[in-house]
Amino acid sequence: SSREGTLRLTVEPDGESRGGQDSSAMQETAKLSLGGLSIAVGTQPYSFTLSDKAGKVLVRDTGKGDGLQILTDGETVRGIRLNLQAPEEQGFYGFGMKYDSLNQRNKDVDIYCVNWYTDQAGETYTPVPYYFVPNTYGLYVDSTYYSRFAIDTERKNVCTVETAVRDTGAAFYLFCGDNAAIAEGYACAAGKAVLPPVWAFGPWISANEWNRQSEVMEQLEQTTAHDIPTSVIVLEAWSDEETFYTWNDSQFEAADGGFVPELEGFTFGGRWPDPKGMVDALHDEGIRVLLWQIPVLKFSGNAAPQSKLDQRYALEQGYVLKNGEGSPYRLPSGTWFGNSLLVDFTNPQATDWFLSKRRYLLEDIGVDGFKTDGGEFIWGRDVTAFDGRRGDELRNAYPDLYAQAYFDYSRMLVPDAVTFSRAGGASMQTHPLCWVGDQRSTQRAFEEALRAALSASMSGIPFVAWDIAGFSGDVPTAELYQRAVAQAAFSPVMQVHSETSGDPNPSQARTPWNMAERKGDSACLDTYRFFANVRMNLLPYLYTEARHSSRTGEPLMRSMAYAFPGDETAAEYEFQYMFGGSLLVAPAVEMGEETLDVYFPEGTWYGLFDGKAYTAGIHTVDCPLGTLPVFVKSGSILPLNLGESGKLGGSVGNATDSYQNLTFWAYPGGGEYSWYDYVNGKEETVKVLADGKMQRANGTESADIVLQGNGWRNSGQAG
Repeated sequence: SSREGTLRLTVEPDGESRGGQDSSAMQETAKLSLGGLSIAVGTQPYSFTLSDKAGKVLVRDTGKGDGLQILTDGETVRGIRLNLQAPEEQGFYGFGMKYDSLNQRNKDVDIYCVNWYTDQAGETYTPVPYYFVPNTYGLYVDSTYYSRFAIDTERKNVCTVETAVRDTGAAFYLFCGDNAAIAEGYACAAGKAVLPPVWAFGPWISANEWNRQSEVMEQLEQTTAHDIPTSVIVLEAWSDEETFYTWNDSQFEAADGGFVPELEGFTFGGRWPDPKGMVDALHDEGIRVLLWQIPVLKFSGNAAPQSKLDQRYALEQGYVLKNGEGSPYRLPSGTWFGNSLLVDFTNPQATDWFLSKRRYLLEDIGVDGFKTDGGEFIWGRDVTAFDGRRGDELRNAYPDLYAQAYFDYSRMLVPDAVTFSRAGGASMQTHPLCWVGDQRSTQRAFEEALRAALSASMSGIPFVAWDIAGFSGDVPTAELYQRAVAQAAFSPVMQVHSETSGDPNPSQARTPWNMAERKGDSACLDTYRFFANVRMNLLPYLYTEARHSSRTGEPLMRSMAYAFPGDETAAEYEFQYMFGGSLLVAPAVEMGEETLDVYFPEGTWYGLFDGKAYTAGIHTVDCPLGTLPVFVKSGSILPLNLGESGKLGGSVGNATDSYQNLTFWAYPGGGEYSWYDYVNGKEETVKVLADGKMQRANGTESADIVLQGNGWRNSGQAG
């Protein structure tokens, strides 16, 4: 045991007992007390029971002598299997990004990273071998080998956990306690989430069709003309599509593959005449810039000279993954980037070589990070890496190796740089920003993306996005767009993106100005502007809650099953969620409806936008298009950055280094709130006093404190 409530179990087929007792005592039954837990282990036959301090049984094997099984082909150990009791009342949550259901009971869950274009169903880009049973226990398979969880499918009321192994055996973590304790235990074992910079929590825009500097500057002009707050722009179609480190249409002298590009060596023109000037102009408006990347040395029948030189150098130096017999591994023909070479990120020299070619982008051009797309590229068990790992272990590991290398390198040069990834696993939170992958522009995809974001959050990956209203195909309906925009304002990352590349006419971009034009509906623009401004208003609260997630492992988006364990009705509302500890969000996912049944757990709740009070139970609330039902838990205090109106939705611009009007909204029920002042870099506690007044940590009572609810709303005064 490494900490209270955590237990690590190792199964070593050829190992020695490490139980801390005489091995003779292990022959029948051993009883141990570790980490505040009581463990009883029997070996003839095998049995396992884990209990808490009070003697409550948290998890046990089937009781049939098959709780632990060593899987072998007769000569070599191939896997380890645990068979655990799964009483009917238990739900199983986590497993990474899951699109089909939050509760994975009655399903077979494969921990296998795939590149699955739209309609993911049971597949995933981000498999995590971790689940938890609310307020009972969590289990983590500490391995990137293929694992599977059969939950009440192969055997009634049994959860079968199976993982492939090599001769080193396997390690399993068990975490016990309430949901917060389980989440923190898992975060300590798998790695806590890195907190992104404040600017990463503002609205993002992106479109594959933005393939020239003039187009990017036009988008900048649109954000200004329409007073649309924007903190990040992602450029996908910026590079030569050969080396992925040179700007399209730039000229430079081809050099030996070992060279490190410098800004002075390029002559820019054509589509991107002045990349540095463009980035500087975006920065002047408070907008950060990410560039799209892929971890391949691209195969092309007509490869550019520099691409050929780079590939030759990488092959000579052994910087690419290999096949079992030692030949260079190439992606299978017919797959994305088929026949291309794959960089070996387990080789430090290969990593430094590959990333050093992007140094000038960070240091000289001034970009703020990279969109690290793809990574689901290991096909075949015999693929071999520099560090000895093979394909059966690399399949799930490679996406994290790739994105982590980019993140670490970028942070070395730009202290607040970020990466934005599609694929990963149990380490995705340590290169912290990600999105749920390729989605259609349909209501079904909206629902699937919501589930994926919530399940990722419950799997230790708190900073997750989706392409608002989908990115595939033609633009969504005006209704779907507005519903999705409203929800995304209350998600960890708010971003629009579209798939179509080239120069489509009409534009497929999901920007609000294009949506308004394409649909002939100005409400698309007005709804986006309102909720993007709400997003900026919420930044003090949002960043405080994000910081809490990075420190504790608690989700930022908390499903009802997580936030209200033991409340069976709450768990049925899988599209409702808590956003941080105070806000209950109830997105309208059904198109054509203007009312919504909302379930309120125990206590009193207040409408964020209208102040109306609700008691526990199911209430039908109005949700006309352009609105979103959001409610505040009684006793909450919300730090906000508001505009001149003092209301949510007022413009405060893009700034994340100042506040226009720092305001605290307090709700009946008393209490206090420790928030993080990102402008001044300090934590501060705000509390409600016994007389109903409020006080900040410095002892002052001021008009920036507004009591909300029960007629207090927008009083504009302290007390």
